[in-house]
This record gives sequence, C-alpha cells and structure tokens, in this order.
Amino acid sequence: MLHDVLPQAVRNVLLALISNTVEVVKLTALASVVSLGKMLYTAGMTRSRTCNAAPMILVAGICLAMLWPLLRLVSRFERRVSA
Repeated sequence: MLHDVLPQAVRNVLLALISNTVEVVKLTALASVVSLGKMLYTAGMTRSRTCNAAPMILVAGICLAMLWPLLRLVSRFERRVSA
C-alpha cells in the first residue's frame, strides 16, 4: 500500500491543494479588495494628476508578478501528474 496507493493519493491531493491555493490567492477578500483596491485607487489618482497611464500599467504588473509564479507551479505540476 505504501508503494502503490500512497504516491497516487499524494499526487491527486497535492494537485487539488495547489489549485485551491491559487483560487484563494485570487479571490481573497483582503488581497483583492483592500490591497488591489488601494493600489488601483492610488494609481488612478496619480494617473488623473499626471495624465499618464504608467501607474495603472505598474499596478497590473505587480498583480501579475504576485500570481505568475504560483500559476507556473500549478501548470508544471499538472503536466507532471498527467504524464
């Protein structure tokens, strides 16, 4: 059992756990409402003062930088499990 069933169970559970972690990071009220909202508000105020779209692009880059490594980890793990 330890050599046959346990590795398969760990692979299946770990994939679901990582996928749920990605969803929690994306949908967490604290991260999406407070942090992202505050960053977007500040970027919008800066954009309106300077008439420049760079602050909004910077906020989008920060959000992408926060989620990209986690998404890459999930896709690698899914490829490894499916093979």
